[in-house]
Amino acid sequence: MKLVPGSPRDRTGFDAIPSLLQSSAEILGIRLELQLPGRPTVVTQPPGWDAGARCEILTLPIAPTEGSAGRLLALFGPNGNGGPRAERPVAYLENLARLLSDQLCLAGQVEELTGELDLRSGELDLLHVISGHLAGEEDVRRAIRSILRRARDAIGADIAFVNLEDRKLFEPAFAPALPAELRSAGRVWRKVGSVVAGRLSTGTSRYFIGPMSELGLGPIGLERPARVLAVAIRPRQQIAGALGLVHLDPGNGRTNEIRLLESLAEKIAMALANVELYDDLRDFLMATVKSLVSAIDAKDPYTSGHSERVNILSMLLGKTMNLSPDELEVLRWASLLHDVGKIGMPEEILKKPGRLTPEEYEIVKEHPDRGYRVLGPIRQLSAASMGVRCHHEMYDGNGYPLGLKGTEIPLSARIIAVADTYDALTSNRSYRPGRDPDGAFEVIRKVRGTQLDPEIVDRLAELLPFLREHRVMLQPELAETPDAAGSRQQAA
Repeated sequence: MKLVPGSPRDRTGFDAIPSLLQSSAEILGIRLELQLPGRPTVVTQPPGWDAGARCEILTLPIAPTEGSAGRLLALFGPNGNGGPRAERPVAYLENLARLLSDQLCLAGQVEELTGELDLRSGELDLLHVISGHLAGEEDVRRAIRSILRRARDAIGADIAFVNLEDRKLFEPAFAPALPAELRSAGRVWRKVGSVVAGRLSTGTSRYFIGPMSELGLGPIGLERPARVLAVAIRPRQQIAGALGLVHLDPGNGRTNEIRLLESLAEKIAMALANVELYDDLRDFLMATVKSLVSAIDAKDPYTSGHSERVNILSMLLGKTMNLSPDELEVLRWASLLHDVGKIGMPEEILKKPGRLTPEEYEIVKEHPDRGYRVLGPIRQLSAASMGVRCHHEMYDGNGYPLGLKGTEIPLSARIIAVADTYDALTSNRSYRPGRDPDGAFEVIRKVRGTQLDPEIVDRLAELLPFLREHRVMLQPELAETPDAAGSRQQAA
C-alpha cells in the first residue's frame, strides 16, 4: 500500500516537511531542494531568489533507513548567505538533514503501520462479505437450500438433505415430481439424516452408500426401496452433520457421485466455519464492549448496569416491533454504547452531589456527540453511531444535539430513548427510590408524543406484564442507604 501525499494518514510525516524547508530557506536566504526516491522534489526558496544566478551547492545525505535514501541540496547564490564556506550555516543544515531523516523515518513507520492496519481491515471486510450474510440461522438455511437444489438436480436424485445435529437443523430438498405423500414424510427423512450423521461421526468411513434398509431404522412407514448416499460435513475438521441424497430407485446412486457430494460438503463446511468464526469475533467484540460499558457505568454508582439494562429493554422493544435482523444488530450496538461519550468526562461532574450548574450541564450534553465521534470511524459501528448521537433527541424537536423531530430521529435512537427513560425512572437515586414498572410507565405516558415516540411507548405498554414479572432482572434493587450522589438535571 502506498499513501497519497496529503492524505489524512500522511500528515504525521510528509506534510510537515515543505513548511519546515520553507522557513529554513527564508531564515538562511538560500534555496533548498529535498530529493527523495519515488517522490517529487520539494523546492523552497526565499522571496526574490534569482533562479538564473550561479550557485554553489552543498549536498547533505538524508537517511531515513539504512543507507542513503535521498539528499538535501543547499544552493548558495548572490542573494543568499555569502562569505567563506566556514561562515556558512553548515551546522544548521546538518542538523536540518538529521531532523528530516528522523521525520522521514517516522513517516515510514507510520506508513508501514497504516498499511498493516489497512491489510487487517481488508481481511475483516472480506470475512464480513463471506460470512456477514450468513450470520443468522435463516441465512445459513438459505445458502444450504441453494446447494441442495443444485446437488439434487445435477445428480438426478429424488431427495437431497443436510442434517446438522449441533444446530438442530434438518433441511430437505425434494424433486418437483416427488409424490405428495413422500414430501410430507418429514419425520422419516429427518430420521434418515440423523442416523446417517451418527454413522459417519462414529465410523471411520468418509461416506455412506447403500440401501436404506442398512441404516437399521426399524419401521418407518416407507414401503418403497431406496438407496442413500451421504458424506460428512466437517467444519474445523470436526464432523457436524451429513449431506446426503436419496434415490427411490435402488438401481440409481453411483459411487462416483460421492466426489461431487464431498465437494459440496466442503462448501457447506466452509460456510459454517466462517459463520462460527464471525460469531466468535462478534462475541469477542461484544465482551470487549461490555467491559467498556462497565467502565462507563462505574463512573457513577447509581448507573451501575444501566447500559446493559437499556440494551435488554431496547432489544425487547425491537423484537416486539418486528425489526429486521440488520435493524436489531444496529440497535444492539447502539443501545449498549449509547453512553460511550461519557468516557473522559470529569468524574466530579458525573458524581457531583446536588444540581449541576448550567456550564456543567452543557458539558454533560456533549456526550452524545462525543460518542458519535468515537464510533463513527469504525465501519462495523458507523450505523449504530447515529443511534448513539441522537438518543437524547425529543419527538417534538426540543432535544439535543441536532434538534431532530419525529421520524427524522433514527429509529434506534427513538427506541433507546424510551428504554433509557424507563431505566432512569425505575433505578435508585439518592433523592428518590426507583419507581415500579407501572409508576414508571405512568410518567412515560405523560410525555408520549412530546418527548418520546408514541408508537414505541405503546409497545412498551405491551411489555408491562413481562416487566412486572421480571422486575428483578430489569430493575436494580432499591438501596437501603442511598449515598449522597445528589439530584441530576439530566437523567441517566
